[in-house]
Amino acid sequence: MSEALSELQALARRLRELIASQPPRELLGYIYAALLLGYEEDETTADAMPSGAGTLPKQSLEEGQFLLEYIHAVLATTLLDPAPRFDQSVAAQIFDLSEQLRGASLTVAMMIAARSSETQFGPSTRSLLFHALSTWVLMRGHRYQALEEEFFDFALFPHDEALRHAYGVGSQEIAAGIQAFTDAVLLGHVKAFRVIEQSREDAIEFAAAHEQPMKEIIAEWKSERADSLAAAQEAFADLFQGGICNVSRHTQLPTSLLDDLSYSIAEETEFFAPGEYSGTPFLTLPARKKPLIKLDGEHYLTDPSFARDAAYRAILHNLLNRHPEYGDNFKLNQKQWSESAFANIFKNQLKGATILNEVYYRRDGNWYENDTVILLDGVLILVEAKSGAAATIASPASNFERHARTLRDLIVKAYEQCRRFLEYLQSAKEVPLFALNAGRYEEVARIRLSDFWLVLPVGLTVESYSPFSTSSKQLPGVAQILGRYPFISVAIDELMVVSRFLPNAGALMHYLRIRQEVAGIKEVFLFDELDHLGAYITKNRFFDELRPQIDEGANWIVVDGMSSVIDDYFSHAEWAQMAPPAQECPQEVRDLLDALERTHAPGWIEADSHLRDFGLEGRNDMATQLEPLRKSLREHPHRYFALRSDIGLFFWLHRGGISTQLAAAELKAQTVAVSLEVDQVLLILAEVDERGRYSAACPRWIRRPSEVSDTMRADAAALSRRSVNPAMALPVATGHTGRKLGRNDPCWCGNGKKFKKCHGR
Repeated sequence: MSEALSELQALARRLRELIASQPPRELLGYIYAALLLGYEEDETTADAMPSGAGTLPKQSLEEGQFLLEYIHAVLATTLLDPAPRFDQSVAAQIFDLSEQLRGASLTVAMMIAARSSETQFGPSTRSLLFHALSTWVLMRGHRYQALEEEFFDFALFPHDEALRHAYGVGSQEIAAGIQAFTDAVLLGHVKAFRVIEQSREDAIEFAAAHEQPMKEIIAEWKSERADSLAAAQEAFADLFQGGICNVSRHTQLPTSLLDDLSYSIAEETEFFAPGEYSGTPFLTLPARKKPLIKLDGEHYLTDPSFARDAAYRAILHNLLNRHPEYGDNFKLNQKQWSESAFANIFKNQLKGATILNEVYYRRDGNWYENDTVILLDGVLILVEAKSGAAATIASPASNFERHARTLRDLIVKAYEQCRRFLEYLQSAKEVPLFALNAGRYEEVARIRLSDFWLVLPVGLTVESYSPFSTSSKQLPGVAQILGRYPFISVAIDELMVVSRFLPNAGALMHYLRIRQEVAGIKEVFLFDELDHLGAYITKNRFFDELRPQIDEGANWIVVDGMSSVIDDYFSHAEWAQMAPPAQECPQEVRDLLDALERTHAPGWIEADSHLRDFGLEGRNDMATQLEPLRKSLREHPHRYFALRSDIGLFFWLHRGGISTQLAAAELKAQTVAVSLEVDQVLLILAEVDERGRYSAACPRWIRRPSEVSDTMRADAAALSRRSVNPAMALPVATGHTGRKLGRNDPCWCGNGKKFKKCHGR
């Protein structure tokens, strides 16, 4: 182990020497050109490269980003002594040493994990330690840089006034500026190529219009088209001299703010200080603290991968340094923001929800507080928000016990608060909730745990703690609350992506339900929330595929790469104009789901969730049954059919504008329950308007009758003989029609209104 670490440190020291020997801008330009092109170029591109360069080494994104962060580390820690000219042979050595360092670090990570005596995460601690170490070394952040403006505008808004006081700009301007310098790195090469190509075409057209010697034409073009020349020169600098990294040129952010986000040359003293992991990737890279480097008075972003976390922490830290009197208000504003973040991120999905912030309750003579309680159509979401910036920059190698303890405490504290609250709900048939106003506890609600079919305890963090957050189920003491409610730990910026992909309440609640089921399976490991989201989009109930492995004795199943569908979406330059990837679903079923959400009848989210449980084949079967029956309503007042699934599903379709024969539908649903031999059936009544479209849909749970008449038994037997799997089509009702609803009767949809003021209009 000591020998391997010594070799690792030697590689890091040699890499440091070589990086410090090269002109930093040209080195940055060379690396980005290698990332962009990655293969031997033609003479035109070779001529445009920095002096001494002609053939570019092949570089993967992961290799290039690892090297870029090491360049940042060297510039932040080392007095430079660059050669007067860029040397491609030295650059080749830098590439090679960087990859050696990266590979050797993984070997050391395995050795550290194998020899560890840590037990914070129970029997899986060593596996999780290796995963944390390899992630620390290899992953340069897992963020979508296209969303920087959205995140920073949201996250800095609570401190807008203080930011204006400290820097002269507010959250919107800062967010736009960070997006601008991130885009410069991500899109700068493409824009520079276009500028150079436009300048070349302009020069060709100019030359064609002048019959002079080429030398005179060039001189005249430079004189008359100075703007085009200047643009081309800037584009050249962007392409090959690190110009895309020049934040000072690509953003309008004030210098004072950029200074607070930047290291000066050799300012950082800890990374290469003597110690067991000196200069190795197992320490905290300076880029995790400040993302920028200051070169000759200008600020450079070597790589945007750490920009979000590092810039967010640095901005808040320096805000308090520049504006110390803001300290108390900062804590208050940050607390209110984080506690309301879940509801604000999902404000469109939670329309109509009851949202209670800072909820208090009394138990065993003590008052306890919970951050946010959300109540929506039989769903209870309990959110506990925590913040711990230091936990995300402390290396798991140098002090895994401290690193894990900090994260564990944040996760477990949120878990314990959720557990205590749900135990309180279970302590009585109905319990009161309170708000604290002017020192007095005032009752604001009474709720029953039995009223909720879905209960979601959520620990919300400001920073991402992956992979620890998704491994919270591995922590000793973290178990399913009350034996049936698994705990979910997730970060704010991850939820912002989830919200974009699941824009309505039905989709979001179904995802959270599936997400919670996975959280309850200790053997299954996914890296972060984006993997969970990707798995949901591509496979829906993807854990069903994993259960056979668990049944066969698997105790650690790593599901990797599931976020690729999301990664691919954000990799498109025009992603904002594209629809996000979604689960496959026939339009017929989508229309029915939309009708359920529009109608918002009690129980609609649970019904929606049951329909979404079907895979693509089951959804196609459902659509195959629904479509012809819906169209046949031109000739029939109502049609119906049933589906076999984990529950009994019974669909009753009827024309709009006439009274729904609710009694007949319920009676037939009871018959279906007898036929399917289930305790209850989910009846979905769907109204179809004169255009043949779903205008409303309402769910009802219909229980199997305790006493079954001979007539119903015979009807059920007949239905069983006609059944098919998974779908059972039933004929139009021709027997008992039931009583038609009067205009003053309660509406069949169950919302409490009179029929004449609801679906009888």
